[in-house]
Amino acid sequence: MCAMWTIGVQADPALTLVRDGQPEALIVTPAVPSSSAGIAAQLLSDTLFQMSGARLKVVRENLLNGAKVEAGRVVATGADAAPTYILVGEGSLTKELGVTSEALGPGGIRIKTCANALVLLGADARTPTDPYGTRHAVMTLLDETLGCKYLWPTESGLVIPARKTVDVPALDVTFTPVLRQRMIRSMGYGDRLQAGLDKLSFTKEDFLKYHKAAAPEWFGWHRMGGALGLIGGDGSILSKEAWDRIQKEHPEWLAMQADGSRVPAPNEHRPRLCKSNPALIDEIVQEKLKELKANPGRTSVSLMTHDGGVTGMCLCPACKAMDPQDGRPTKIWTYNHATKKIEWIDYVSLTDRMFT
Repeated sequence: MCAMWTIGVQADPALTLVRDGQPEALIVTPAVPSSSAGIAAQLLSDTLFQMSGARLKVVRENLLNGAKVEAGRVVATGADAAPTYILVGEGSLTKELGVTSEALGPGGIRIKTCANALVLLGADARTPTDPYGTRHAVMTLLDETLGCKYLWPTESGLVIPARKTVDVPALDVTFTPVLRQRMIRSMGYGDRLQAGLDKLSFTKEDFLKYHKAAAPEWFGWHRMGGALGLIGGDGSILSKEAWDRIQKEHPEWLAMQADGSRVPAPNEHRPRLCKSNPALIDEIVQEKLKELKANPGRTSVSLMTHDGGVTGMCLCPACKAMDPQDGRPTKIWTYNHATKKIEWIDYVSLTDRMFT
């Protein structure tokens, strides 16, 4: 579903959530809130408390005394009567107000101010590939309307402005992300990561402390998420069984090294292929068709080759013909069977070959 960012021209007036450090609003979730709505409601309450010192109560709508909608206004009685209601998640009250998730795709958000209510919801469980729309809606409000910023994934990166009075202007927003899968790779600790930490003068302990404490919340704040069900991963173009069979039955399909050999380096766990070999291409097509037939619900198959290893890329004449002579200069490696070592050679970028 394409993105929609719509700002209504006849949204209701601004709403006050906190006045002079005192709560003016009640946070209301559906009777059975989604996981996203439950998280979002608590996040909103916690952040407003940090901002203003006022703790907004969170209550489920089925426990709200006399809860109903009259003339476009949310009404409750007794201790639950409040000037403003913040409806977090799609429930009975939001539907009575005519605010629903029907127009939203995965990860989509709906933010709307009504006469005395602020609605924040997403499609959540209706779009299982990205079920955190309500959380995205709350974070969008905090970030883009109330000025809270999470600049980097540590406590020092979270900026919450101090306000004794918190107002929300008239809003009418409908938005579904264009990118259905929005991820940033978050690596666990390892030697490769330590090399970067050393350059920043950070220790392993620094990384583990901040990574565990703040990283998941930081990704959530920036609305990372969603899944397309893509099948990928380094070297997932063929199964291990196919790799083993090809090495035994079709050594001519393996990458030629600069010394003319097509034998992989000893104990190579990331075999290289001769990408110009038409018989190999046909074999991969058949493997992918079998993979799809065995998994009829699969939405994709992978053509990802290995990105590392000891054996170098193929240097046979047909593969080299796919590389432009005037391409960007770089260095690539090849395995020398005589010296049993990797050798780096001057060459050109392999981008054209990979796309071909």
